[in-house]
Amino acid sequence: MLDGKRALLIFLHGSGSTGSDLRRALGFIADGHLLRVLAAEDVAVLTPSARLRPYKLFGNAPASVWYDRPAYVPTAPEDTASIDESAANLAPTLDEARRAGIPVIVGGFSMGGGMALHLACRVAATHQLAGVFALSSYMCAASPALQLEGARHLPPIYMRHGDADDFILPEWGQATAKELTEAGATVNFELLPGVPHDMRDHEIIQLTDWILARLGIA
Repeated sequence: MLDGKRALLIFLHGSGSTGSDLRRALGFIADGHLLRVLAAEDVAVLTPSARLRPYKLFGNAPASVWYDRPAYVPTAPEDTASIDESAANLAPTLDEARRAGIPVIVGGFSMGGGMALHLACRVAATHQLAGVFALSSYMCAASPALQLEGARHLPPIYMRHGDADDFILPEWGQATAKELTEAGATVNFELLPGVPHDMRDHEIIQLTDWILARLGIA
């Protein structure tokens, strides 16, 4: 899977979606800019799917989500067990990249961005992470993840959040950026004027530039 690749990007989808859905979306946004540019630079782009699990916000119906949660607000209790399970499911891919000796960037949109932050806090001490990104994302307030060993070794973090997002509120993302900064991470957080809970062309073009810079390609 990673033979001949210079680096690996793991891009995680939002709640209720799938990796295939995300890859299709990335093929449309900015005319597939991210996928085209990274393919030309021999960067592998993986969009894995979360496993189906009972999801409290869907009345415990099975859903493709990275972790369970009883409410959207950051003050809701964190379901750490389900986060750990998803991190364990993603670990073999990270291990393969480590054996291949290539850098990894992990990120995602909405819940996928939150999962990427959680994953980084769990593996940054043992794996070669070149960066983490989170788009329209947040973590629970005072997340236990920030006390893990990996949280002391986090790579640069790129966060973007639409200021018109009425689903995952921008102040939730800002609060997460503040907590990550206080934990010692370098966080590049910006609000995107007029953007709702969505990924826009200019956002993905700028993200691609950041990815290339972090990989030393730009």
